[in-house]
Amino acid sequence: VRDQDSSEMWSVFRVARRATVFDAMALRSGEFVKISGKHDGYQRISHGLVHSRDWRCSAEKIKISDHVNRLQINAVSRFILHPAVKCKRVSEDKISLFLPGGQRVSIEASMITLGTSSYALGFNNRVKTSELIVQLKDGKALTEISIDGV
Repeated sequence: VRDQDSSEMWSVFRVARRATVFDAMALRSGEFVKISGKHDGYQRISHGLVHSRDWRCSAEKIKISDHVNRLQINAVSRFILHPAVKCKRVSEDKISLFLPGGQRVSIEASMITLGTSSYALGFNNRVKTSELIVQLKDGKALTEISIDGV
């Protein structure tokens, strides 16, 4: 949200103000597992601002819904990838990930872009990696992950 992390960082491993998680739950319903939760980590930006995320998982697909309760807030969801994962844009709203074992994973979301981030392999050992950035529209975003061939 507004280019800020949900927990305020002083340095690489020091957290100043930590987001508080609430309404966390997991439930199984038939072939689906749903995991959801909310946090208040952006209160310092806008009083009452809450981020919620729901994961709906099946054998074929994972659907991740992000929501912020202030529609006028500029927000993105970031998915930082392992450095061994390779990316290729397939269409405006689809990116393929190629895993080290040869599997291919498709990521679909409107307003999705590729970016560069860093990945911590260990203490004081960071390497460049790719990240997926999904822009929230009207406070909402839906990201769908599917393993190709399943």
